[in-house]
This record gives sequence, C-alpha cells and structure tokens, in this order.
Amino acid sequence: MNIIHEYDFVVKYGQRTNSSLKRKICVSFLARLFRQKKQFKIAVVGLDSAGKTTMLNFLRFEKNIETLPTIGVNVEVLKRENVNLSIFDLGGQMHFRTLWGTLMRGASAIIFVIDSADRDRLVEAKNELWKVLFDPDYPDVPLLIVANKQDKEGAMSIEEIVRACNLDDPAKMGIRSWHIQPTVAITGQGVEEAIKWIVIELDKI
Repeated sequence: MNIIHEYDFVVKYGQRTNSSLKRKICVSFLARLFRQKKQFKIAVVGLDSAGKTTMLNFLRFEKNIETLPTIGVNVEVLKRENVNLSIFDLGGQMHFRTLWGTLMRGASAIIFVIDSADRDRLVEAKNELWKVLFDPDYPDVPLLIVANKQDKEGAMSIEEIVRACNLDDPAKMGIRSWHIQPTVAITGQGVEEAIKWIVIELDKI
C-alpha cells in the first residue's frame, strides 16, 4: 500500500476501528510520510571533455559507457540513501556556458569537474569556476570540485589544483562548504565518495 492509498484507508475506515488500532494506523501513516525522500537539484558544470557525463554514467550504471559531448543539458535522477538527486549535466562548450546561470537556478549543490591532466586549459577552467563561485545567486551553495582523470600521465595533484585555482584563500571562498575529490571517472575511482560528500552536505539542510 503506498502512502496515498494508506491515507485514503485512514480516512475511509478510521471511523470503523477502535481507538487503539486507529492510533496505530495514523502513526504508521505519519512515519511513512516523514520517511519520504528529500528531493534536490544538483548542477554539474565544467569545461567540455572534463568527464562530467562519464562520471554520471558510472554513478548510474557502475560501468564506463561511451559518451558523446553533452549538447545543452542532460538530466539524470540518482537515488542515494534518503535523497533523490536530480542531476543537471550542463554542456561545457563555450557557447553553452552562457546558459549555466539559468540552468543552475534552484540548485542545492554544484559540482565543478576539472580535467586534471589538461594543464593547458587550467586557467580557462579556473576562470569558469570563479564565475560560478562569485555568482550572487549561489553565495553559500555547497561546492564539490571533482579533479578527474587522475590516472593520466602528468595529471595535476590536488594540491596543485588548489593552489592554481586559489582555493586555499579563505577570503575568496567565504562561508561556503566545499570539497575537492580526486577521481578516475572511467573506472569509478573516487566517484561514489564524491557523491557521498554531496549527500552528507544536503542532509544538513
């Protein structure tokens, strides 16, 4: 019996039951009501080819699936513990980045994916990251930075990325909760740990 049918049962048959049974039915209904999973919107952004969609595919299917560049937005729903996450995977090509602000609207957390092996585009990634950080609509939204492709030769360490992106400056980061997670999306390494951090942060809301 789902929660709607259970409610109908309470309304329809409540008058016919004794008070003890009626209380048990109501307690059961209320318990199920408050166990309903919380719903959250998560925005996933980053430069094109950083591995955003690959990461989401591993979270959904627990294996690497060949992907094409995201055109516009791709929406996936993940169920984790006591939450349902509607994940908006936003295209990272230059002409799609102007839409990030609109598509991120209402997000409870932001995931920014960086290609750790692409040193040539780190400054570009940093600039886009800081646009997100300084967006007045998201001053205190939890931020997860995913340092992807850690298996690639020459991949930057977490410490390098933190320094290069000025993430170690408390004055710039403000009161926002943030975390940087090393990953290898094609194998799933670090991916589940990344989403667990998001779930823990959202559970505080």
